[in-house]
Amino acid sequence: MRLLWFFWLCFVSFGQDGGIITGKIVDAFGDPVSGAIVSVTSNSGQESHTTTSDSGLFTLDKLVPGAYRITATMNAMKNYEAKGFIVEAAKTSRLDITMSQPDGYLGTLGEEDRFTASSFALIGQKPVPTGPTPRLPDGKPDFSGFWWGGRPVVPLESLQPQPQADAVRKERQRNNMRDLPSARCLPGGIIDPAGRGRFIHTSKLLVMLIGPPVASTYFEVRQIFLDGRPHPQDVNPTWMGHSIGRWEGETLVIDTVGFNRFAWYSGGLSSTESLHVIERYRRPDLGHLELEITVDDPAVLEKPRIQKRASHLVPDEDVEEYVCAENNKDVEHMK
Repeated sequence: MRLLWFFWLCFVSFGQDGGIITGKIVDAFGDPVSGAIVSVTSNSGQESHTTTSDSGLFTLDKLVPGAYRITATMNAMKNYEAKGFIVEAAKTSRLDITMSQPDGYLGTLGEEDRFTASSFALIGQKPVPTGPTPRLPDGKPDFSGFWWGGRPVVPLESLQPQPQADAVRKERQRNNMRDLPSARCLPGGIIDPAGRGRFIHTSKLLVMLIGPPVASTYFEVRQIFLDGRPHPQDVNPTWMGHSIGRWEGETLVIDTVGFNRFAWYSGGLSSTESLHVIERYRRPDLGHLELEITVDDPAVLEKPRIQKRASHLVPDEDVEEYVCAENNKDVEHMK
């Protein structure tokens, strides 16, 4: 009986005295890095692992007090490592990490240094123009311009995948995302519209050009039809889907269906042809753009996810030419 009492006291003491490491991982542009694997190893050999949420957050608890080696890994990013990180008993230690390359940057021949954090920071710090909301001839807000940012204005909700979809995501994280679409010059789709790039707006059509410098791994063109047409009854599945728009007062509501199943959510979760995206755009004044996105994919997600983002106008920037050319000599044996 005394021996059992001793072990019970040890168990209670460990639960009370274990340390916690919590933090957030962002990329070089300040965006959350989801799906990164965070690992800690103590000097005594204790190991613990976790994966960042869609907001880039992670927590490791019940850690024995002492010094730890901490690593963070994510596909297409440089590994992070810190040694001698001290964990104290019954205390929470904070560790925020910036991974040095953006998602999709492979460091291969032909990728330019212009896609660095400093370049993005300089654009993001430019003054925001002031003035009234520009109007189209029909009186509706005109979204034309080069938009920068797409930063979340509320914390992003974590994706809640179905069990079978989550199993595929975890396997991709284990194999270093070797099937990542952007690593093969494939588009990213509009799973995570960011409200940035060059917008060309008329009363019948909105065109979005997305590429450098707002995206370093792809160039995409979106057409949003504003002429009242419906979705085709038998829509041909594509990366960008089929988009139609309607006005609700000052808000442009964009409805997109008809996706193929090849685009990925963050962290390696696949989309499906059941994906349905609703975007709501508002331009309250000359320099600001507000965006609310509802992503519904019932074949892989437990429930729809809603995001709210904000962008600002940068009049002297523009989308630049980008060519993605594969140079894989033996794709079948890539590991």
